[in-house]
Amino acid sequence: MNFKSKTLNDFLYEIVFSTTIESYTDPLVLYHYTNDEAKNKIVDEETQTVTLRFTRASQFTDKNECIHIIEPYVHAYGCLYDSGAISKDFYLFLKGIKADSLNPNQKDPWIFCFTAEGNSKFMKEKYAPGDGWLIELLKLSFESLENNFALSDTMYPNYIFLADVEYSYSKMKTLIQEMLSHLYRCYQNDTTPEEEKKKLAYTAVVQYLS
Repeated sequence: MNFKSKTLNDFLYEIVFSTTIESYTDPLVLYHYTNDEAKNKIVDEETQTVTLRFTRASQFTDKNECIHIIEPYVHAYGCLYDSGAISKDFYLFLKGIKADSLNPNQKDPWIFCFTAEGNSKFMKEKYAPGDGWLIELLKLSFESLENNFALSDTMYPNYIFLADVEYSYSKMKTLIQEMLSHLYRCYQNDTTPEEEKKKLAYTAVVQYLS
């Protein structure tokens, strides 16, 4: 992502709203990998209708969601420190952000997972093993989603947030390193009092990684 913000407040805003529904308005062909039991809850064979059942983050079966991002995060800020790109104080600040800070249950959003990849070996093995299913949601318009899902109890009730999931370790590490480099520049240039700067920087990191 090409960050343009110059202050921590603007950077946080940039991170939060860079993946909203407004960025994805073209109809797409999307897929959902699932097992046989879950497939029968989504697709009604008689009426040929699809019901998208969003799940609260607190109700995830996999309690390790978000934890996989910690390793490339640690690698990223370690490389920045070793190269002299960030100060020791900022390195220690980043080091203090642990896995439990990234728990998606904190905001407890409603979540449904899609992918534009219709032939992913990783997704098949992890989410649709054996007799699992690949459900094709033809030309699902995110514009339509915005009009039909108003989850008023979420942090930002007028938005559906979309986030691309990256499975490549090297790509995750590179993206996180770019984000942290920009965050550090904003941190240095920001004239906000130190404690407030740390709160904003902390929120930005957690928001980005989550």
